[in-house]
Amino acid sequence: MAMSESSQENRTASHDGPRGRTDHHAAPGTISIQDVSLAYRGVAGSLQVQVLRDISLEVASGEFVCVVGASGCGKTSLLNCIAGLLKPSMGSIYVGGELVEGPARDRGVVFQQYALFPWLSAIRNVEFALEMRGMERKDRREAAIEYLRLVDMERSADVLPKALSGGMKQRVALARAYAAEPQVLLMDEPFGALDAQTRRRLQIDLLGTWERKPRTVFFITHDVEEAVLLGGRVIVMKASPGEVVSEVEVGLGTKRDSHTLDLPAFAEYKAVVARSLAAAEISTEAGR
Repeated sequence: MAMSESSQENRTASHDGPRGRTDHHAAPGTISIQDVSLAYRGVAGSLQVQVLRDISLEVASGEFVCVVGASGCGKTSLLNCIAGLLKPSMGSIYVGGELVEGPARDRGVVFQQYALFPWLSAIRNVEFALEMRGMERKDRREAAIEYLRLVDMERSADVLPKALSGGMKQRVALARAYAAEPQVLLMDEPFGALDAQTRRRLQIDLLGTWERKPRTVFFITHDVEEAVLLGGRVIVMKASPGEVVSEVEVGLGTKRDSHTLDLPAFAEYKAVVARSLAAAEISTEAGR
C-alpha cells in the first residue's frame, strides 16, 4: 500500500501570491488559505499570544478534509477564520475564489454544541435556513422534510429539540446546514460530546450524506480514528503556535463503512497519523 505523507517544510504552495478580492478561476467550494497567522493581545496589553502561524492550505471542491491536533493547537480558530467569525492577523482566506471578510451563505457551520433554536421544532429549524435562502413559505415544509429525510429524521419533524437525543440534535443541525445550500461545510468536532456508539453511527451516516449530496467538508477533530475514517486527507497540526506539520492522503476510497475499521490499510493509515501527531506534540513540548 502506497502512503502519501508530506511535511509542512517540503510542501509547495499551489498559489502564486495574493489574489486580491476575487479569483474568477476558482471552482465553487474550494478553500485557499494563504499564509494565515492569528494572534491575540494578551493580559499585559502589548503581549501577543500567537495562535496560528503561517498556515497555507488548498482544499479542492468536494474534498473531505479532516484536521487533527491536540487541544490548543488552533484548529477551531482556523475553522472560525474560514467561517469569517475571526479575522486573521496576517494572510488571506478565499472560498470559491472570494475573499473571506465575514460570515456568508457559502459556508455552513456545525458546532459541537447543539446550536438549534430550542423553541422551534426540528422541521422549523430547517425551514429557518430555507427562509434565509429566500424560499417562499408554501415551499418550505416539503423541502425541509427532504433535508430531514437526508439524515433520517423526517419521523421527528415536529419534535422540539429538548425531546431529541444528542445524536438526533446533530442530525437536525446537519440537515439545517445542508438546507442553507453552502459550498463548504465547516464541522467543529460535531460528534465530540456523543457516546462512542452514537458517534460511530453518525460518522457513517455523515459519509453517506456527503456521498449523496457532495460538499467540501472541513472537519475538526482530536480523534485520529475519526480523522482517518472520514477524511480523504488528514491535516496534522501542532500547538504553541498552531502550525501545520504534515498532511496524510488517505487512500481508502469513498465507499467507507464500519467494516473499513477492520481493514489492515485503515490500521496503517491510523498509525501514520498517530506518529505524526505524537511528533507534533514532542515538537510543541520542546519549544516551551
